[in-house]
Amino acid sequence: MIVEVSYLKLVSILIGFMPIIYFLKKFKIYLIKDLIVSIIRMFIQLIAVGIYLKYIFNYNNIVINILYLIFMISITAITCGKNINLKKRGSIYIFLSMAFIISIVLTIFIKEILNENLRNARYFVPISGMLLGNMLKTSIISLNNFFNYFKENESEYEYLISLGANKYEALLGNVRQSILLSIKPIISSVATMGLVSLPGMMTGQILGGASPTTAIKYQIGVMLLILMSEFYNVIILLFLSIKLYFDGYDMLKEEYFKE
Repeated sequence: MIVEVSYLKLVSILIGFMPIIYFLKKFKIYLIKDLIVSIIRMFIQLIAVGIYLKYIFNYNNIVINILYLIFMISITAITCGKNINLKKRGSIYIFLSMAFIISIVLTIFIKEILNENLRNARYFVPISGMLLGNMLKTSIISLNNFFNYFKENESEYEYLISLGANKYEALLGNVRQSILLSIKPIISSVATMGLVSLPGMMTGQILGGASPTTAIKYQIGVMLLILMSEFYNVIILLFLSIKLYFDGYDMLKEEYFKE
């Protein structure tokens, strides 16, 4: 049986942030506003989602599930685009990549591995959220590195193009580095899982009353999904970026980026 936690006790945890705020203020690290706004947004968003999910779980409707998934992917794509200074219309390619990957991976896991129906929101929604949360991090890291590295080494890129290389050949080193930087952390996390940390899904199932062996099997399955999704998503995003964010002269299309 899960122990109920009151909202008052959750708010009391905020006392622990007082020394952090003092430290940030004393050393003039301008993150206090971002920290406070992020915490308030988290409270409001999670409480709202908690209420909303009750209805989604009760309906178990495939159309509602898909609409909610589209909403989650849209927020993820916009957030990713914002973090790499893309205009909103540039985020559509991020949305398409994530939607393509997650629809395939989610269908395989729920229908083939769990033998459940896609309308079962109890599996559909939480697993989608875990996949998207991790895909967001790797997408930001890979694309940020890709575009920053390009801008810092644009003269080298132009030199390679002038020698006859196509844009894929000229950007190969950039792509390699972007994949390495974005994927290496998740590989390290997978390698130490169970020794350094007990992952969230496994912990949640154990707290919910599931046996440790059942929780472990679910966690292994989900971590493999996350790792696979991140790999495919990063690779697709990088090659979409080369194809769509460069013009016919192999130059970066500045109109997709904020100044």
